[in-house]
Amino acid sequence: MLKSIDTFSGIIEMRKKLTKETSDVLKQWKDYISAYPEIERQCLEDASKYDFDKEIKAVILSSLTSDFNKVETAHDNFIKLVNDLNDNFQHTFSIYDDIYLYFYIGLCNGAGWATDIDSHQAVLIGAEKLAELNWYDERSMTFLIYHELSHVAHSILRNETLDKNFKSKREKSIWQLYTEGFAQRYEQILCKDDSYRQDKDGWLKWCKDNHSEICREYLYRIKNNISTQFFFAPK
Repeated sequence: MLKSIDTFSGIIEMRKKLTKETSDVLKQWKDYISAYPEIERQCLEDASKYDFDKEIKAVILSSLTSDFNKVETAHDNFIKLVNDLNDNFQHTFSIYDDIYLYFYIGLCNGAGWATDIDSHQAVLIGAEKLAELNWYDERSMTFLIYHELSHVAHSILRNETLDKNFKSKREKSIWQLYTEGFAQRYEQILCKDDSYRQDKDGWLKWCKDNHSEICREYLYRIKNNISTQFFFAPK
């Protein structure tokens, strides 16, 4: 059963504070997310790899000011979709575990993030990234949520944790290629749509035209233990 955890009221409060004082966005964010300490921990750990002022702060501020209408639309769609997607997901995978979907403002950790929160499977829907990427419409969010739920289903069917520890970048790259392929395909199956939501400005054609080179580069990075994160979700 899909269960929603909606932090929109907290987002509203954070927005009110930020319009008065924007000098310490991270402090305001921590105050807002403190009700969910495990999410706070994971977001801060992930964001520590990036420059907050240069790569994160502006996105959060935009989502709470000039792009707030996008966040509001995303929130409306989130409320609707949690109920709408449940039956199809359960029927496809025969999975009836409780899965928690959080609507929240993160630290640019991703528009969607399948993870374990307080010993239960969860999907985090990052409103700030939805606004930045213009993925806040109902169709884009349907694809996104099904993609992340497919990661959760995969972990349940394999009886493995979502947050795996890897011994090397090579090991992570091999596993990620497999799991992202699974989630991409089941995203399409669940949506009954074989298109790719990433396909904008000729993206799919470019990938097909350069398929051999992409494979060679990925294999080169695996063999040399170089990160392949760029292939999936660069910030």
